[in-house]
Amino acid sequence: MGGTNGIAGLACCFAFPFLGFGPFTTGVRRLVQIVYLVVFAALAVGSLTFGWQTWREYQRLQEVARVMEERLGVAEQRLADQQEQLRRLQEDPDYVELVIRRRLGYAKPDELIFRFDEE
Repeated sequence: MGGTNGIAGLACCFAFPFLGFGPFTTGVRRLVQIVYLVVFAALAVGSLTFGWQTWREYQRLQEVARVMEERLGVAEQRLADQQEQLRRLQEDPDYVELVIRRRLGYAKPDELIFRFDEE
């Protein structure tokens, strides 16, 4: 039984030297603490760098989403206008006549159409 405690105690010393157990001298303990600090600092810098890049990507995607929402609003308004025009073309004979006269330049039999050059 005495040998088992010795091995467990030795394992504890090598696994957790920062706890102050074991045969480490003050210099070695300080070196281990510095190594832990450097590793922690490297992990912190890596996490901050990754976090910053992720934040920038999030901001870029937010801007893309805003632009897409704006374009969607414009497209929806255009669709509503076209649906209204289609409805009027299907239901309003006076509107159909107006569109034909303007776009195709048609006139009634006794009408004269004057066209002026725009300068």
